[in-house]
Formats: sequence, structure tokens, C-alpha cells
Amino acid sequence: SYIFELDSSASFNSPLLKVVSTTALSAIADSLWYGEKYFWRVRSIINSDTSMWSTIYSFNTIQKPILTSPLNLSVNQSVKPAFTWAAISGSTGYILESDTTLGFSSPMLNTITTTNNSNDSTELYYNKTYYWRVKAFNASDSSDFSDPFALATSYLCSNVSPANGAVMI
Repeated sequence: SYIFELDSSASFNSPLLKVVSTTALSAIADSLWYGEKYFWRVRSIINSDTSMWSTIYSFNTIQKPILTSPLNLSVNQSVKPAFTWAAISGSTGYILESDTTLGFSSPMLNTITTTNNSNDSTELYYNKTYYWRVKAFNASDSSDFSDPFALATSYLCSNVSPANGAVMI
């Protein structure tokens, strides 16, 4: 079997220390903090003998979501856009905010909580500039908000069918 240790301290002595005993060749670390540097190591146990600790490795968790669509500064967008962002592994949900002010403080502020990395249920007004951002969360932490993106909605709706000049029978 193996003992896996994960911590935000290379000394493995912080309150965040996680110790996992496993027989598998991998361990899942859940509910990690966003924007944190973690250190990990492992050792094996066979009967009553224990190996030395492995070399200490480190990794950084993502600090904030990355927005993907609509692209920043998009124009002529639908009043019901499909907002999407890169999913963050270990996140249990996301908070999407859209507003007409970059400070996200107007009476038009719209906040939606979702478990998906996309949302198309927000209805915006025609011919307005909106800003949108996302933050992720899990059981133990929440990320910073993403860098905000801006979009401008279309000032008129589009006719789809029948086509202009069509002959209907």
C-alpha cells in the first residue's frame, strides 16, 4: 500500500495537510483551494517496512476561470447569448454575473449559479453593452472572478422564416 501526502507547505505541516492511504497507484485530491501551490509526496508500505518519502513534487491550482464565448468585445450578439468558460476540475459549481457596468454594481446585475461551464438562460436587452464574469467554487473554497469580457447586443431582431420575397404555397 501507499501513503500519499498533499500540502500547501513543502514541510508538510500546514492545516491543509491531506494524508491518504491507498492500494492504488494514484490518489484523488478533492476540494483544493484555488490559486494555491501544493506539494506532494508518496511512500510505500510492505508488511512492516516503510520506504523513504519520494521526491517532493509541486503543482499550482487554477486561480480563476477562463472565459471562452462570446469573445471579448463581441458585437451584434443575441439577447440570449450562450456564455461558456473553461471548466475547472474539482469545481462543484460556478457563479455567472452579467451587468451593464464594469463594476458589476448596477440594478441590472444578474447572478446565476450553475453546475455547468455554460449558461444560456440569461436574457439581456437589445442595443446594450454588457460585461460578464465567472467564479468557480467547491466545498472548501471559491476562485477569484475571471477577467471580465464585454459584449454588445444587437439593436434589432433577425427574421428567419419565411425568407424575404419567398413564395408560400
